[in-house]
Amino acid sequence: MTSHSRFRAAAFLKGAAVFLFCFAVSELVLRAQFIPVGPFSGSVTETFDSFQTGFTNAPIVIMGGAATVQSTVGAITITEPGSFNFSLGSSSAAAPSGSVVAADGGKLLGFEDGSAGATMNVVFTNAVKAFGGYWGAGTSGNSAATLNFTFYDAADQQIGSPQSISYIRPLGDGQMEWHGWFCSVPFKRVKVTCVTINTMVMDSFRAGATGFSVLTSIAPLNPTQFLLQGNGTTGVVYNVQGNTNLAGTNWVTLGIAPADATGSLKFTNTSAVSQGFFRLQAP
Repeated sequence: MTSHSRFRAAAFLKGAAVFLFCFAVSELVLRAQFIPVGPFSGSVTETFDSFQTGFTNAPIVIMGGAATVQSTVGAITITEPGSFNFSLGSSSAAAPSGSVVAADGGKLLGFEDGSAGATMNVVFTNAVKAFGGYWGAGTSGNSAATLNFTFYDAADQQIGSPQSISYIRPLGDGQMEWHGWFCSVPFKRVKVTCVTINTMVMDSFRAGATGFSVLTSIAPLNPTQFLLQGNGTTGVVYNVQGNTNLAGTNWVTLGIAPADATGSLKFTNTSAVSQGFFRLQAP
Protein backbone atom coordinates (compact mmCIF):
# COMPACT_ATOMS: atom_id res chain seq x y z
CA MET A 1 0.00 0.00 0.00
CA THR A 2 1.28 3.48 -0.82
CA SER A 3 2.43 5.93 1.83
CA HIS A 4 -0.37 8.42 1.12
CA SER A 5 -3.15 5.86 1.72
CA ARG A 6 -5.03 6.03 4.99
CA PHE A 7 -5.54 2.79 6.86
CA ARG A 8 -7.42 1.52 9.83
CA ALA A 9 -6.98 -1.55 11.96
CA ALA A 10 -9.77 -3.26 13.84
CA ALA A 11 -9.19 -5.32 16.94
CA PHE A 12 -11.17 -8.04 18.64
CA LEU A 13 -10.11 -9.17 22.07
CA LYS A 14 -9.89 -12.51 23.85
CA GLY A 15 -8.24 -12.25 27.21
CA ALA A 16 -4.97 -10.45 26.74
CA ALA A 17 -4.70 -11.28 23.06
CA VAL A 18 -5.29 -8.55 20.48
CA PHE A 19 -5.97 -9.45 16.86
CA LEU A 20 -5.49 -6.78 14.21
CA PHE A 21 -6.30 -6.38 10.55
CA CYS A 22 -6.26 -3.38 8.23
CA PHE A 23 -7.87 -2.11 5.03
CA ALA A 24 -7.34 0.93 2.87
CA VAL A 25 -10.22 3.32 3.48
CA SER A 26 -11.14 3.45 -0.20
CA GLU A 27 -11.60 -0.33 -0.24
CA LEU A 28 -14.10 -0.58 2.61
CA VAL A 29 -17.30 -0.16 0.64
CA LEU A 30 -16.16 -2.80 -1.85
CA ARG A 31 -15.31 -5.52 0.66
CA ALA A 32 -17.52 -8.36 1.83
CA GLN A 33 -19.50 -7.87 5.03
CA PHE A 34 -17.59 -10.57 6.89
CA ILE A 35 -14.70 -10.02 9.31
CA PRO A 36 -12.84 -13.00 10.83
CA VAL A 37 -12.91 -12.98 14.63
CA GLY A 38 -10.86 -14.89 17.15
CA PRO A 39 -12.40 -17.06 19.87
CA PHE A 40 -14.98 -15.02 21.80
CA SER A 41 -17.26 -15.74 24.74
CA GLY A 42 -20.53 -15.39 22.82
CA SER A 43 -24.07 -15.04 24.09
CA VAL A 44 -24.63 -18.76 23.55
CA THR A 45 -22.25 -21.72 23.35
CA GLU A 46 -22.36 -25.46 22.72
CA THR A 47 -19.73 -28.10 23.49
CA PHE A 48 -21.92 -31.17 22.66
CA ASP A 49 -20.84 -32.99 25.81
CA SER A 50 -24.42 -33.15 27.12
CA PHE A 51 -25.63 -35.16 24.10
CA GLN A 52 -26.13 -38.88 23.81
CA THR A 53 -23.94 -40.62 21.24
CA GLY A 54 -26.73 -41.29 18.75
CA PHE A 55 -29.68 -39.34 17.40
CA THR A 56 -31.64 -38.93 14.18
CA ASN A 57 -31.00 -36.23 11.60
CA ALA A 58 -34.15 -34.35 12.51
CA PRO A 59 -33.40 -30.82 13.78
CA ILE A 60 -31.37 -31.16 16.98
CA VAL A 61 -31.75 -28.38 19.54
CA ILE A 62 -28.40 -26.89 20.58
CA MET A 63 -27.15 -23.88 22.53
CA GLY A 64 -29.89 -24.22 25.11
CA GLY A 65 -32.60 -23.71 22.51
CA ALA A 66 -30.97 -20.77 20.74
CA ALA A 67 -30.33 -22.83 17.59
CA THR A 68 -30.80 -26.16 15.85
CA VAL A 69 -28.47 -28.23 13.72
CA GLN A 70 -29.59 -30.55 10.93
CA SER A 71 -27.99 -32.57 8.16
CA THR A 72 -29.51 -32.24 4.70
CA VAL A 73 -27.07 -34.69 3.10
CA GLY A 74 -25.10 -37.20 5.12
CA ALA A 75 -25.31 -38.32 8.74
CA ILE A 76 -24.64 -36.47 11.99
CA THR A 77 -23.55 -38.22 15.14
CA ILE A 78 -21.96 -37.42 18.47
CA THR A 79 -18.47 -38.85 18.44
CA GLU A 80 -16.32 -39.76 21.42
CA PRO A 81 -13.20 -41.89 21.80
CA GLY A 82 -13.87 -45.35 20.41
CA SER A 83 -17.33 -44.53 19.03
CA PHE A 84 -16.48 -43.05 15.66
CA ASN A 85 -13.49 -43.34 13.37
CA PHE A 86 -12.55 -39.70 12.77
CA SER A 87 -9.04 -39.88 14.29
CA LEU A 88 -9.66 -36.24 15.24
CA GLY A 89 -10.86 -34.64 18.39
CA SER A 90 -9.29 -31.83 20.36
CA SER A 91 -10.85 -28.37 20.24
CA SER A 92 -7.89 -26.85 22.07
CA ALA A 93 -4.63 -25.84 20.46
CA ALA A 94 -2.98 -26.63 23.80
CA ALA A 95 -4.04 -30.28 23.75
CA PRO A 96 -1.24 -32.79 23.16
CA SER A 97 -0.63 -34.06 19.67
CA GLY A 98 -2.59 -37.23 18.95
CA SER A 99 -5.41 -36.33 21.33
CA VAL A 100 -8.84 -37.65 20.38
CA VAL A 101 -10.53 -36.26 23.49
CA ALA A 102 -11.71 -32.66 23.41
CA ALA A 103 -10.08 -30.43 25.99
CA ASP A 104 -13.52 -29.27 27.16
CA GLY A 105 -14.97 -32.78 27.26
CA GLY A 106 -14.99 -36.09 25.44
CA LYS A 107 -17.76 -35.50 22.89
CA LEU A 108 -17.79 -33.75 19.51
CA LEU A 109 -20.28 -33.27 16.72
CA GLY A 110 -19.35 -35.60 13.88
CA PHE A 111 -20.49 -35.39 10.29
CA GLU A 112 -20.06 -37.94 7.51
CA ASP A 113 -21.37 -38.63 4.03
CA GLY A 114 -20.57 -41.33 1.52
CA SER A 115 -19.27 -38.77 -0.96
CA ALA A 116 -17.84 -35.26 -0.79
CA GLY A 117 -20.28 -32.38 -0.69
CA ALA A 118 -22.31 -33.32 2.37
CA THR A 119 -24.10 -30.37 3.97
CA MET A 120 -25.39 -29.33 7.38
CA ASN A 121 -27.22 -26.24 8.64
CA VAL A 122 -27.09 -24.33 11.91
CA VAL A 123 -30.34 -22.34 12.26
CA PHE A 124 -30.66 -19.67 14.97
CA THR A 125 -33.93 -18.83 16.68
CA ASN A 126 -32.94 -15.17 16.78
CA ALA A 127 -30.52 -13.57 14.36
CA VAL A 128 -26.92 -13.17 15.52
CA LYS A 129 -23.92 -11.20 14.30
CA ALA A 130 -21.08 -13.63 14.99
CA PHE A 131 -20.59 -17.38 14.81
CA GLY A 132 -17.56 -19.60 15.21
CA GLY A 133 -16.25 -22.91 16.44
CA TYR A 134 -13.43 -25.42 16.23
CA TRP A 135 -13.37 -27.38 12.98
CA GLY A 136 -11.58 -30.44 11.65
CA ALA A 137 -11.92 -32.83 8.75
CA GLY A 138 -10.68 -36.20 7.63
CA THR A 139 -7.56 -35.56 5.57
CA SER A 140 -4.80 -37.75 4.27
CA GLY A 141 -1.35 -37.01 2.91
CA ASN A 142 -1.18 -33.52 1.45
CA SER A 143 -4.86 -33.36 0.46
CA ALA A 144 -6.47 -30.43 2.27
CA ALA A 145 -10.15 -30.34 3.14
CA THR A 146 -12.17 -27.30 2.09
CA LEU A 147 -15.12 -26.21 4.21
CA ASN A 148 -17.51 -23.53 2.98
CA PHE A 149 -19.70 -21.43 5.29
CA THR A 150 -22.67 -19.70 3.65
CA PHE A 151 -24.68 -17.19 5.69
CA TYR A 152 -28.38 -16.31 5.27
CA ASP A 153 -30.48 -13.48 6.68
CA ALA A 154 -33.94 -13.66 8.29
CA ALA A 155 -35.56 -13.83 4.83
CA ASP A 156 -33.24 -16.75 4.00
CA GLN A 157 -31.39 -14.68 1.42
CA GLN A 158 -27.69 -15.36 1.06
CA ILE A 159 -25.40 -12.71 2.53
CA GLY A 160 -22.26 -11.99 0.52
CA SER A 161 -20.00 -14.80 -0.66
CA PRO A 162 -19.31 -18.07 1.19
CA GLN A 163 -16.43 -17.99 3.64
CA SER A 164 -13.99 -20.84 3.03
CA ILE A 165 -11.34 -22.50 5.14
CA SER A 166 -8.68 -25.02 4.21
CA TYR A 167 -7.83 -27.67 6.78
CA ILE A 168 -4.90 -30.05 6.71
CA ARG A 169 -3.03 -31.64 9.59
CA PRO A 170 -1.04 -34.85 10.09
CA LEU A 171 -3.42 -37.78 10.06
CA GLY A 172 -4.78 -38.55 13.50
CA ASP A 173 -3.15 -35.72 15.45
CA GLY A 174 -6.49 -34.76 16.98
CA GLN A 175 -6.23 -30.99 16.51
CA MET A 176 -9.07 -28.80 15.32
CA GLU A 177 -8.75 -25.17 14.27
CA TRP A 178 -10.78 -22.14 15.33
CA HIS A 179 -12.66 -20.23 12.62
CA GLY A 180 -15.29 -17.59 13.28
CA TRP A 181 -16.83 -14.55 11.60
CA PHE A 182 -18.57 -11.29 12.42
CA CYS A 183 -21.16 -10.11 9.89
CA SER A 184 -22.43 -6.53 9.65
CA VAL A 185 -25.83 -7.96 8.64
CA PRO A 186 -27.50 -10.21 11.26
CA PHE A 187 -27.89 -13.79 10.06
CA LYS A 188 -30.18 -16.67 11.04
CA ARG A 189 -28.72 -19.64 9.16
CA VAL A 190 -25.24 -20.93 8.43
CA LYS A 191 -24.83 -23.70 5.87
CA VAL A 192 -21.60 -25.69 6.22
CA THR A 193 -20.52 -27.71 3.18
CA CYS A 194 -17.72 -30.25 3.27
CA VAL A 195 -16.55 -29.62 -0.28
CA THR A 196 -13.67 -32.03 -0.79
CA ILE A 197 -13.70 -34.50 2.11
CA ASN A 198 -16.59 -36.63 3.36
CA THR A 199 -15.95 -36.36 7.10
CA MET A 200 -15.60 -33.49 9.55
CA VAL A 201 -15.92 -32.80 13.26
CA MET A 202 -16.71 -29.63 15.21
CA ASP A 203 -16.95 -28.42 18.78
CA SER A 204 -17.28 -25.40 21.06
CA PHE A 205 -19.72 -23.41 18.95
CA ARG A 206 -20.07 -19.74 19.96
CA ALA A 207 -22.58 -17.21 18.65
CA GLY A 208 -24.31 -13.99 19.52
CA ALA A 209 -24.52 -10.25 19.05
CA THR A 210 -22.26 -9.57 22.02
CA GLY A 211 -19.26 -11.15 23.71
CA PHE A 212 -16.68 -9.84 21.24
CA SER A 213 -15.39 -6.48 20.03
CA VAL A 214 -14.54 -5.49 16.49
CA LEU A 215 -14.26 -2.31 14.44
CA THR A 216 -16.49 -2.80 11.41
CA SER A 217 -16.20 0.37 9.34
CA ILE A 218 -14.43 3.69 8.94
CA ALA A 219 -15.66 6.73 7.04
CA PRO A 220 -13.56 9.87 6.39
CA LEU A 221 -15.36 13.03 7.49
CA ASN A 222 -12.58 15.39 6.35
CA PRO A 223 -8.82 15.10 5.78
CA THR A 224 -8.12 14.73 9.51
CA GLN A 225 -11.26 13.08 10.91
CA PHE A 226 -12.78 9.60 10.67
CA LEU A 227 -16.00 8.09 11.97
CA LEU A 228 -15.25 4.64 13.39
CA GLN A 229 -18.08 2.17 13.97
CA GLY A 230 -17.98 -1.24 15.57
CA ASN A 231 -19.59 -3.85 17.75
CA GLY A 232 -18.88 -4.77 21.35
CA THR A 233 -20.45 -6.07 24.52
CA THR A 234 -23.46 -4.13 25.75
CA GLY A 235 -22.57 -1.76 28.59
CA VAL A 236 -18.80 -1.97 28.09
CA VAL A 237 -16.92 1.29 27.49
CA TYR A 238 -13.98 0.69 25.15
CA ASN A 239 -10.81 2.71 24.72
CA VAL A 240 -10.19 3.66 21.10
CA GLN A 241 -6.48 3.71 20.37
CA GLY A 242 -4.43 4.91 17.42
CA ASN A 243 -0.92 4.37 16.14
CA THR A 244 0.91 5.48 13.01
CA ASN A 245 2.90 2.23 13.03
CA LEU A 246 1.06 -1.09 13.20
CA ALA A 247 4.18 -2.81 14.54
CA GLY A 248 4.84 -0.08 17.07
CA THR A 249 4.11 -0.17 20.79
CA ASN A 250 3.18 3.51 21.24
CA TRP A 251 -0.60 3.18 21.02
CA VAL A 252 -2.32 6.43 21.99
CA THR A 253 -5.77 6.45 23.60
CA LEU A 254 -7.90 8.78 21.50
CA GLY A 255 -11.08 8.57 23.54
CA ILE A 256 -13.81 6.18 24.64
CA ALA A 257 -16.67 4.43 22.84
CA PRO A 258 -19.49 2.90 24.90
CA ALA A 259 -21.39 -0.04 23.41
CA ASP A 260 -25.15 0.58 23.44
CA ALA A 261 -27.99 -1.84 24.18
CA THR A 262 -27.47 -3.55 20.82
CA GLY A 263 -23.68 -3.73 21.19
CA SER A 264 -23.09 -1.03 18.57
CA LEU A 265 -20.48 1.67 19.15
CA LYS A 266 -19.30 4.82 17.35
CA PHE A 267 -16.32 7.12 17.71
CA THR A 268 -15.28 10.24 15.82
CA ASN A 269 -11.51 10.58 15.65
CA THR A 270 -10.45 14.20 16.08
CA SER A 271 -6.85 13.63 17.18
CA ALA A 272 -3.57 14.03 15.38
CA VAL A 273 -3.61 10.32 14.52
CA SER A 274 -5.35 10.81 11.20
CA GLN A 275 -3.19 8.55 9.09
CA GLY A 276 -2.53 5.23 10.72
CA PHE A 277 -4.16 2.33 12.54
CA PHE A 278 -6.94 2.06 15.10
CA ARG A 279 -8.01 -0.58 17.59
CA LEU A 280 -10.43 -1.21 20.46
CA GLN A 281 -9.20 -1.99 23.95
CA ALA A 282 -11.49 -3.44 26.59
CA PRO A 283 -11.13 -1.97 30.11
